[in-house]
Amino acid sequence: MGKELIPINGKIKVVTYGKWNISDDISIDCYVTENGERLLSLRGTARALGLSGSGSVALVRNLNANYLQPYLSDDLRNWLSKANNNELYRVKGYSVAFIPFDATLFVDVCKAYITAKNDGVFDGTGWEKQSILADKLLAIMSAFAKTGIIALIDEITGYQELRKKDELQKLLAEFVRAEYLPWTRRFPKSSN
Repeated sequence: MGKELIPINGKIKVVTYGKWNISDDISIDCYVTENGERLLSLRGTARALGLSGSGSVALVRNLNANYLQPYLSDDLRNWLSKANNNELYRVKGYSVAFIPFDATLFVDVCKAYITAKNDGVFDGTGWEKQSILADKLLAIMSAFAKTGIIALIDEITGYQELRKKDELQKLLAEFVRAEYLPWTRRFPKSSN
């Protein structure tokens, strides 16, 4: 948790901040608003997915791709429509403003890529990056599920009051590594 953030347009008030370390090479700035919204930095989300170019616009550009359109959830389509119409708001952080991305939409992005891959969209040459991203997102989704069941049991039993503050985040990172390792072995490192 960090300092309070100030909204630029007065739409939201962010009351807590932290960095979500999904794995050694994936981290996203996270925020919670006074009304309980869980938000991610859009730019951080794009970087965590390995999408490059134009910062926060990278995720919007990828979600607008024709090959993903059939796989977007209604909520993700609604958000994308707002993004395409410049209706997203910015929130001022400590020193920079960020565009918030609802944390639950991250799961919808994962599902879109995974389903597209399962449907064979990424088969053949020229789709290697998308295929690898789908595998990475499957690993993250599996890790979410494992971490989620642990968090639920902790809440039901009251153990969340006893566990270490960052224990779930560490478990998630371990689960991501364990889930993603079999996929990384399938793809040899490039010699570039």
